[in-house]
Amino acid sequence: MVTDLLLGGDLRFHLNQQGKFAEDRSKLYMCEISLAIEYLHEKGIIHRDIKPENILLDEQGETVHFFYSFFYSLKYLPFSF
Repeated sequence: MVTDLLLGGDLRFHLNQQGKFAEDRSKLYMCEISLAIEYLHEKGIIHRDIKPENILLDEQGETVHFFYSFFYSLKYLPFSF
């Protein structure tokens, strides 16, 4: 697996440093995380380990690029009707 180099650390690091986020930043993170989860669900994939430590940020700590832990926490669910 190849990913971008993300030097901003994870969300847990930033929470520990700042204590809490401003409302606008919290809204940005929640929107980006929600869109990522929606995309995975559309592909039939569930992420079973969503937590601040698995949400990676860019160098400015402003943008969520991708979140994951290990592949064992992902599960593919084929759709059936």
